[in-house]
Amino acid sequence: MRFYLDECLSPKVLEPLRSVFKTHDFLDYMTEGLKGTKDVPLLREIATRDVDVFITVDRAQLTVPDEVRAIKAGSCHWVGLRQATGGGLSKLARTGATLLETVAFISDNAPSAPTAFRPKASGREHHQLFSEVVPISSL
Repeated sequence: MRFYLDECLSPKVLEPLRSVFKTHDFLDYMTEGLKGTKDVPLLREIATRDVDVFITVDRAQLTVPDEVRAIKAGSCHWVGLRQATGGGLSKLARTGATLLETVAFISDNAPSAPTAFRPKASGREHHQLFSEVVPISSL
């Protein structure tokens, strides 16, 4: 499968995706020379590049009639991720985890007809991540 990651996603997530999903292609605005391309022309352009899945955090695309028409015309799956909160490595890790789960699911379960997916954010805030945190010395 060919996945296109929208410009709103960090290119830093490409290498982990490529490392885990070796049989898939992962494209982005840098590799495809599409930096700064507006949504409707972008969606039309990626349709010409045999992209199977378009991934973005711009979930509003499904509410804009011109963008919906471009998505439908492109005949690929559309994934609208939730924007991860926070910053730095935590944000990158949550985005990466959501992408890994989403790509794995779509790779194994994608319907033949183009489908819109809105995955829930993966991971938790640090205070929700662990069921227990205790010093080793207290064990």
